Amino acid sequence: RLIVTKGTVQIFLFNSIMEAIEKFKSKRKVARTASAKLVNQITLLLESYDIKKEKDRKKLSEYLLNVEDKLKELKTLNKEIEELITDKAVFEADIESSFEYEEKLNDLKFQIKSKIDNFKIEQQPVTAPPVYIPANNAETKRPATSISLPKLRIPTFSGDASTFLEFINSFSNAIDYNESLNNVEKFIYLKSFLSGEAYKSVSGFSLTEENYKSCLDLLKDRYGRQDHLIGHFINKLLEIEPVKSSFNLRGLRKLHDESEISIRNLNSMGIDSKNYGHLLIPILLKQLPHDLVLEYHRKRDSGKTGDVHELIKFIKFEIESRESSNIVTGHTHKVSESRQFSRNSSYHGQPKIKPNAPSSAALNTVVKNVCIFCNCDTHPALKCNFLTNEQKRYKLKKEGLCYCCMMHKHLMSKCQVKISPCETCQSSQHNFLFCPKNKAKSSPLNKPKSEIDQKIILSSVMNSQDKPGSIVTLLQTAKVEIQGNGSQKVMARLLFDSGSQKSFVRSDLKQALKLKTIRKEKLLIYTFSKRQPEERIYEVVALKINSQFPPYQSINIEALASDEITGADIYANINPRLIQRILPASCLISDSYEKTNLQIQILLGADYLYNAMSGEARKIQKNLYLQPTLFGDTLIGQIFNPEDMKQMCALHVSSNAIQNDLKSLWEIDSLLMPNESPEMKPSDTLCNFGKELTITNNRYECPLQWKSPKMRETLGNNFEVAKKRFANLEKRFKHDESLFDRYNAVMKEQIQAGIIEMCSDECFIGYVMPHREVLRDSSSSTKTRIVYDASSKSGTNASLNECLVSGENLNPNLIDVILKFREHKIAFCGDIARAFLQIEVTKSDRNYLCFLYYKLRQNFTSNHVSFQ
Repeated sequence: RLIVTKGTVQIFLFNSIMEAIEKFKSKRKVARTASAKLVNQITLLLESYDIKKEKDRKKLSEYLLNVEDKLKELKTLNKEIEELITDKAVFEADIESSFEYEEKLNDLKFQIKSKIDNFKIEQQPVTAPPVYIPANNAETKRPATSISLPKLRIPTFSGDASTFLEFINSFSNAIDYNESLNNVEKFIYLKSFLSGEAYKSVSGFSLTEENYKSCLDLLKDRYGRQDHLIGHFINKLLEIEPVKSSFNLRGLRKLHDESEISIRNLNSMGIDSKNYGHLLIPILLKQLPHDLVLEYHRKRDSGKTGDVHELIKFIKFEIESRESSNIVTGHTHKVSESRQFSRNSSYHGQPKIKPNAPSSAALNTVVKNVCIFCNCDTHPALKCNFLTNEQKRYKLKKEGLCYCCMMHKHLMSKCQVKISPCETCQSSQHNFLFCPKNKAKSSPLNKPKSEIDQKIILSSVMNSQDKPGSIVTLLQTAKVEIQGNGSQKVMARLLFDSGSQKSFVRSDLKQALKLKTIRKEKLLIYTFSKRQPEERIYEVVALKINSQFPPYQSINIEALASDEITGADIYANINPRLIQRILPASCLISDSYEKTNLQIQILLGADYLYNAMSGEARKIQKNLYLQPTLFGDTLIGQIFNPEDMKQMCALHVSSNAIQNDLKSLWEIDSLLMPNESPEMKPSDTLCNFGKELTITNNRYECPLQWKSPKMRETLGNNFEVAKKRFANLEKRFKHDESLFDRYNAVMKEQIQAGIIEMCSDECFIGYVMPHREVLRDSSSSTKTRIVYDASSKSGTNASLNECLVSGENLNPNLIDVILKFREHKIAFCGDIARAFLQIEVTKSDRNYLCFLYYKLRQNFTSNHVSFQ
């Protein structure tokens, strides 16, 4: 007899479900094992296959079918198992494991399919698919041709906004409007035509139909914004390079083409040239030679004052007329286009006349002479005022030019050009730049002997000369705004250094912004020419670097705090006008390159360097490059600084022993002459000293005598210096315990007397005075004294002594003290015990008199606290 209850039915159903799940899981395990083997086989094939071989292509096709079958099988089994699982946790774990297997197979499927599709595209006779024909032209019949047409090529787009319209129009007509392609195939074509920044902007999109539209919209939104494109083309029109000579056909042709391209692009965006013609025409006329501007105003139609196309047609007509004239006459005029010196294209002294020149050419050709020093054609080189004579001689010598004709690189003795006589000595062998009389007049050594003899007691000048300019190497620096965790911001200079693996920030900047320490890192520092590293521990802080130019971009970095980044003053001391002359007007220079007191406080290393770069470097001169960054444009490389540099070689003779003795003698005698001694006049601070002096608890109380109220801000943080000095004191304590006992006794005595007290963390401002012992066993009163060093400082920061008034010079008053000993028969001399310690300092200034010592115990320990 079988009794069936509700509970037994539930157990029976549960057991049957579990058996079904286990059965499906066993099948899935077999399928997963086979899938894993398939994945390994495909991975090995992809590493060594050759798509051009038919055998490898067949294998890839077979593996593609196997992958699709395995995917289908796994999906079916996963679906069966998921329908039977009721536990939520088990269900989520099973879904996660199933997703991993399916993701691997989908990835391999995509790789195989893309390689096969790319091979088919390469084998097609035409790279781009057939151009889509609109419906209204569908019935147009094209004549059959047996000629093989060239491959259609769509230009790749790398992120240059000036080429986006050309690219998107070509892609839309050839790919996007083609109805024979699905969106996935269009997406593959789109990514194949992208490179550089444009490719990075769309990376991460999977190849789906929905993502194709999203990717295309992203490109149009980023590079096809009408306001950005209009601004870009307007800027290109404003930055067109001027042409100085009407014979420079290459420059005129470049000006014409760039203007027409920008105007054409603006017209395609619906911007009529009438809207900006009145503004653009004067700008273009400013870039043209004077004779062409005059000719344009003669021929222009007074009724078309704002028509840009009329000016473009005029420039085109003048170019074509000159080109036709050159073909007929057989002459070509080459004019130097850059500001760099070219010995084959410019003349620098006297007219350069080629032998056997046809008379017609000599009569009809106008030769414009260009000065090599300023690249101007309004004067010859000898009359140039841009450089001094010393700078001219230096430039000619540096570039290896002839001193007579200033052209070809040959010796002066082999020069065949006739020059005008020297203005100074009337010699025809040289010009006045190299006249010995002129050089003798300007020589700093050509002085009367009496002047030199008068100064030879102190120093003997052996050589002195003005070096006319020099080559200066610019480092990549920028002025930035540094921000910590709060709203406080500080201006600082930043140095880009790709040779450093880490970024650094100076400790004083960390203290000013109150940056919190995130962690500590141990580094091995390899300095220049050192084989052995130095191990150091640095604090890591987080900060934000902001640009000083709109749109005020910024980056967040983690940097190591260091007391000093560099001891050198990194600035070029170059005239700003020189920088402005060689750079385009649209550049925003991130640093002034002038002499400045603002030191390098941040070093941006290779860990964040390229996050701050915003474009590719542009070549400005031969060895000078312009690198755009988030903080502005930076210059890096070599530049010629024409400013004079004084070079002097002097021999200082140590023959002043008698003079020093005489000086000391007269200084001793000056005690009798107080009016002639260097007595310091009381300052305003010392005049107010009596007003600030008060009596508190039977003691005099006064503030510190600061030179000015702002001197408190210049006082640096020297905690690390004081800590090292205290560590040295600890070593002396361990070596001599009796010294510690004497030192500790003095400290206890001063605490009991109320001379020093323990200070809290709120009182601590960063400046700490080191201290040391002075032992005088011969003294009857004070055998052990503690001396505080207020001259201690860190780096270039000020010390406490440098911020305080030093007081009056009391030496002139000593004569009064000496004479009083003769007034009476018996003389008394008294002294206040520890007078310096008997005066209280006001509470607000005690924070600047902190020092480190132990908590008072019988034995010294390494745990120290702050006193004041």
